[in-house]
Amino acid sequence: MKTVEAGAKKIRRRESIQKALLTTLLIGGMVMIGAAPRINILKLLGNKKRNPYRFKHQVNDTLMRLANKGFVVFIIENGRKLVRITPAGRRVLALEEQKTALQLQKKKRWDKRWRVVIFDIPEYRRGTRDKLRLTMRTAGFYHQVNDTLMRLANKGFVVFIRENGRKLVRITPAGRRVLALEEQKTTLQLQKKKRWDKRWRVVIFDIPEYRRGTRDKLRLTMRTAGFYRLQDSVWIYPYDCEDFMALVKADLQIGNAVLYMVVEKIENDSKVKTHFMLS
Repeated sequence: MKTVEAGAKKIRRRESIQKALLTTLLIGGMVMIGAAPRINILKLLGNKKRNPYRFKHQVNDTLMRLANKGFVVFIIENGRKLVRITPAGRRVLALEEQKTALQLQKKKRWDKRWRVVIFDIPEYRRGTRDKLRLTMRTAGFYHQVNDTLMRLANKGFVVFIRENGRKLVRITPAGRRVLALEEQKTTLQLQKKKRWDKRWRVVIFDIPEYRRGTRDKLRLTMRTAGFYRLQDSVWIYPYDCEDFMALVKADLQIGNAVLYMVVEKIENDSKVKTHFMLS
């Protein structure tokens, strides 16, 4: 029972011992494998009561893992086996200390400024890129902005450029069209507060099967914008939406396939009026 909790607790305990070992080596420079370093480690771990035999094996296992990662090295000096921290180990320990400092900063008053980190690591260094993302996530960074920028770039809405040694993000013409479309959607929602002029706006389209993807995208756009579907290719809206439809046609490149009409009267429109809450 609770195998996940037990596993998570074991990982936290192992990471605590690793950090305590590296700190001991950093302070002492080089220590002999034996009881002395374990006493220092116990102090760093809060002097918690531990089984001496079990703790000895935990320390030895941790030292082997640190050595395999290149964070410590074993050396023989005057017949004694010693452990020395490596430059890589110093960097890892400094990184852990900075993570702790970041957590402590959360208690301070925010200065109303965001710290944004943007990176562009090529696919052949995917492992390094994934490791960086994991480090940022574990340090408490919020990564949605970076991921969103990458999605926007993949869709062609923004491009990354370099200017005076800085990496910048620039919106593309396609991105401007999408932004204008979203602004028109907001305008349509605001129009619902206006008084209805008793006229229906009807959109009819005829898009061939080989452009089925475009047709489905148009229907989704109409639905999310609040249009009412009379038939699969006939949609209706009670307020002026000509500018919105012009942007949609330009974005999807379907100008000749879409017809926008202003209609004075529709037969049996009570259901449509109920949908739009019109009298």
